[in-house]
Amino acid sequence: MESRILIDEPGFVASGRLHVPQGGAGEARHPLIVAIHGGGFTSEYFDIAGYSLLDRAVERGCGVIGLDRMGHGGSRADGRADQSLANNRAWIIEAVDRLWPRFADRCSGVVLVGHSIGAALSVMVAADAPDWPLTGVAISGAALAPNPALEAYFSQLPTDPWMESPAEGKDRLMLGLAGTFDPAMLDPLHRAYRPVSSQELGEIYSVWTDGAAAFFAAAKVPIHFRIGEQDALWVVDDASVRAVGALISGIDGSSAAIVPGAGHAIDFHRAGADFHRDQLDFALGCAPI
Repeated sequence: MESRILIDEPGFVASGRLHVPQGGAGEARHPLIVAIHGGGFTSEYFDIAGYSLLDRAVERGCGVIGLDRMGHGGSRADGRADQSLANNRAWIIEAVDRLWPRFADRCSGVVLVGHSIGAALSVMVAADAPDWPLTGVAISGAALAPNPALEAYFSQLPTDPWMESPAEGKDRLMLGLAGTFDPAMLDPLHRAYRPVSSQELGEIYSVWTDGAAAFFAAAKVPIHFRIGEQDALWVVDDASVRAVGALISGIDGSSAAIVPGAGHAIDFHRAGADFHRDQLDFALGCAPI
């Protein structure tokens, strides 16, 4: 589905991808999937042909919103000039609040699906208890502790607000070992790459990691946490995943697990289709509001 302007109001614009379920009011009460992309992408992350979570969600009868986060695509908001995680979180809450009335009579509630920085933001939104009916959060690519091998890199980020990196360098961070993904997907993935916010990169390894445990613990909805076993950006081991599991264990339906044979961007690996099925099974199982 094409990206377009979803909200165009004074002081607030949101772009992205949207599908409203067909049928009469109250018929198919499936969830509304709101997909929140990470750094260096737009909502296209979730809509690359052959790897589209959004298409798979529509096939399951869900409503879909793939948001271009603030500062990405056409999305912006007056008074929020910087790309802080706090501004991102507030922008997402406001965008969904404005969009939810289009879905309220057809969808059972909202399930956020977030990747990487979008995953951290999804948990932060859940900890903030928005007014719209959030029923669950499914995340990947954000954990409790960053890979210590990247400490030097993230301690010396450039002062430019937006960073452009060669595709090959991004590939090393996004993907796992050769054989875990189809090389044919590299061209469409490269076309989806965008500059990444330096501020977001800095804060994902400071604001997020400092508060991650508290954000997880504060959420009042089930959380579906998955991390690729070859994720190069985070510490990935049984102990770290058990730690997340303990933080979210108080909410029925929550789970934490490692996805074998996948790197940071699980969606584009051979495990991606099963991973999406798992996320959508979770979303469809979240209790309606």
